Amino acid sequence: MTTLTLISAPTTGIVHTQHKTDVYFKESNKGNGTLYVTESSVLWMNEANIGFHLEYPNISLHAVSRDVSTFPHECLYLMINTTNHEPDDGLEDSEDSISEIRFVPQDKDSLMTMFNALADCQSLHPDEDDIDSDDADPGFYEDADEVQLNAEGQAVLARLQMNQTQSGGGDAQENGHIVHESMDTGQFDDADNMDS
Repeated sequence: MTTLTLISAPTTGIVHTQHKTDVYFKESNKGNGTLYVTESSVLWMNEANIGFHLEYPNISLHAVSRDVSTFPHECLYLMINTTNHEPDDGLEDSEDSISEIRFVPQDKDSLMTMFNALADCQSLHPDEDDIDSDDADPGFYEDADEVQLNAEGQAVLARLQMNQTQSGGGDAQENGHIVHESMDTGQFDDADNMDS
C-alpha cells in the first residue's frame, strides 16, 4: 500500500495535481515527485514512476502544518493507519500502528488547495465505524450529560469564564448559575438623536 513501487499516473478522477512535491515517511525524505489527489486515492510518484498510493480509509488525519519548529518545512501532514503494512516498507513502527507522511510542495501557497482537495475526496469515503444510524444527529453525543472535563479542560473553562466576566460582555455563568448584567437603557440610541 505505501511501499515504493513502480506505478502509473492516474488518468481518471483527478481532483488536484501538485508537481515538485517532496514526500517524507516520518522524517525520511523519499524524494521529489508529483502528488495526485484523486476521488479514489492519494498517489505520489517520482520521475521514474516509483511511488505509492493511499486509500482514504487508511488516512486517519490530514492537516496543513506550518509549524517549522516540529518539522523543518510547511507541509500537508497525514497520519496513516499502518496496521496492514509490511515491516520493511519504511513506515511501520513496531510499537504502534500509526505513522506519518508529509507532502512538502515547492509552492507553499498550494498547501490549502491540496488540503481542500484531500478533504473533499476523503468525504466521499466515510469511515464505516463512524457511521452510527441514519437518525443520529451528527455533532451531538447521546450521553452529553455524562461528559466530564479533565483538569486541563476545567482550567480552560474557568479561564474563559473569567475572561468573559472581566470583559463585561454578555451573560456569564458562576457556579452553574447565569448572571445577567444590566444594560444602560438607550445605550445603542442613534448618535444623531443625542443632545450635545
